[in-house]
Amino acid sequence: MRLSQRQWKVEKAGQVGTTSSLSAGSQRGHGQAQTAGRLAGQRVSASAPASLREGLEETFTINRLGLRATLRRCLGTTNIVESPTAGVRSRTGRVTNWRNGQMVLRWAAAAYLDAEKAFNCVMGYRDLWMLNAALDEDQLSEEVRVA
Repeated sequence: MRLSQRQWKVEKAGQVGTTSSLSAGSQRGHGQAQTAGRLAGQRVSASAPASLREGLEETFTINRLGLRATLRRCLGTTNIVESPTAGVRSRTGRVTNWRNGQMVLRWAAAAYLDAEKAFNCVMGYRDLWMLNAALDEDQLSEEVRVA
């Protein structure tokens, strides 16, 4: 069952939750990650907790937008960016003698167009209007804070 845009905005306006409570949860997650690594007999690298905090913050941002699960799952990964890049890398990886910048651009464009054939539809593409509305709303609130 799809929500109308008005129903979605009403539900989103009624949601309660602050980013400060979310960042407190990320601090707990950071401690749990270190404990889990030590219990498994592994050393936790110095950059791992920072990376975990960064990832959790991005996850909370996606959740804060109030998107549906299918779209959140798709946007919560880097596959959208990595898949075309891997396609271009596989198609241009053996070229060793790039003559000039124009050649690079031609090959990259051709490789992206060829990789496009393997693209699938974005999961939750029907809910992209929700993402657009949430980003517009977020941008308006940011402009109000600045002014």
